[in-house]
Amino acid sequence: LSLGSASKKWRFQLAPSLTVHLNMAGFDQSVLTDVGWDALTDAEAGEHIEYVHFEAGDGYAYGGDTELFGLTALKHKVMDFPITSFSNDGNGQLTLIGVISSKNVTTGFSLREIGVKCTINGGSEILYAVSNAGDTADYIPGMGEAGVVIQNIQLIIKIDRASYITVVVQPGLDVTCQNIGP
Repeated sequence: LSLGSASKKWRFQLAPSLTVHLNMAGFDQSVLTDVGWDALTDAEAGEHIEYVHFEAGDGYAYGGDTELFGLTALKHKVMDFPITSFSNDGNGQLTLIGVISSKNVTTGFSLREIGVKCTINGGSEILYAVSNAGDTADYIPGMGEAGVVIQNIQLIIKIDRASYITVVVQPGLDVTCQNIGP
């Protein structure tokens, strides 16, 4: 699987139920947040879970996984970006795909943190999972700083017993390797 034009590919375990494939910085402390665990528990009990979008930010997490578990928001959110597609992989597993494009960035930033947001029964958005790259962040240029940078993100989520799942998909405007070819 090739994700974008960079030479590195990353696969990270997000607690026992999530895996994220990133073609960018060293996102090696990816976790399901405490409120994400609560949402998963609710979903497995029959509540409606809806994955609504990704978030990106440039905040540092100095406390490792312990700090990440307790987050209810990114440390310093810079932008939202949509879930552009998903697939039901069977066996209680979904793959969420999103695209970050520098065309949507006014001022450049270090892509250091990524989160996925969800709701339970249409309530407030919850930071379900978060990953922080620390000092190995990639720079996403702002408009006019450089050529357009496009990064693909693929998040695989296992919801073993959840029965009522919705994914909000917004069409991507950028052509990526994810939507070309057979």
